[in-house]
Amino acid sequence: TAPPTAPPTAPPTAPPTAPPGAPQAPSLTATTDGTSPLSATTPTKALSATFTFTSAGAASYASALDDGAFEACTSPKTLSLAANSPSETHHVYTFKAKALNSAGAASSPASFSWTVDTKPPQISNLAPPASSAASATINFYVSDYSLSGGSLQCQHNGSPTGCTL
Repeated sequence: TAPPTAPPTAPPTAPPTAPPGAPQAPSLTATTDGTSPLSATTPTKALSATFTFTSAGAASYASALDDGAFEACTSPKTLSLAANSPSETHHVYTFKAKALNSAGAASSPASFSWTVDTKPPQISNLAPPASSAASATINFYVSDYSLSGGSLQCQHNGSPTGCTL
């Protein structure tokens, strides 16, 4: 008997493309107050974001936040976001917009992701020095400092004092 043959494999498929005549994917501009650029790499404390988008051949637009469904919208689109929940130090959002022509053919979506960080860093292992000496070193740890986008401020008996990480 002949050895069994492997079932034929399907040829690789090309990535999905927009239907013929679909508009180009929109170009996106993101701001926090209508003028300040929203950064994809630097966290923000801003709880609103405005997106302006354009596309050649677009008759209308649809947008979605994170994994939500696309809904009809206009440009500019302003989003109001909720503050981080107490259990999360930061949240990454993704806004997507696509253009539609008058026949309803949609472009591939353009997207923009950014991080909102509304929770201050947490300081732990803060203990007074063991002695009452005039000069002492206190060691402490700051969590998520790289995401805070802020600065470290120290006080001793209510007066500002130098400190470093």
